[in-house]
Amino acid sequence: MFQKIGLVINKDKCEGTDPSSGNTTGVIEFLGQNIGINSEPIAVQIQKQLQTRIKALQKYDIPKFYQYLIFKQCIIPSANYGPFLEASITETQLADAKDKYDYIDIMLAEAMEEILESDLATKDLLDVMILSKDDGGLDLITPGAYSIQ
Repeated sequence: MFQKIGLVINKDKCEGTDPSSGNTTGVIEFLGQNIGINSEPIAVQIQKQLQTRIKALQKYDIPKFYQYLIFKQCIIPSANYGPFLEASITETQLADAKDKYDYIDIMLAEAMEEILESDLATKDLLDVMILSKDDGGLDLITPGAYSIQ
């Protein structure tokens, strides 16, 4: 079908979760995340990866300004795609996923506290992080702030 419109499909790179396709685990890897009925929730996988990335940033003696840039341009976006992949979850799982993404936001705010050497409460700093620049915020997009409403 796809060849009729000029698309070439490399079947070796295509994978499905249906057992009839040869996948016995029910899990596929997409954007570095395991997705499927038997996989760990994406938000939990992102939390683990985020902890590793934040620790790596804190490990090196990098000036705070550069820590902020790396955090803003690399670490936060690395967590933001998760909610888009949660489309197949059930209503029951939805509230739990929202809580997990809210926790990711807290993780990000706590890391930002350290970078900025801020004494704002974590929740207040998170509010500043997601507030628009026009309103005096940092205008950052975090997964809990925009995900699963």
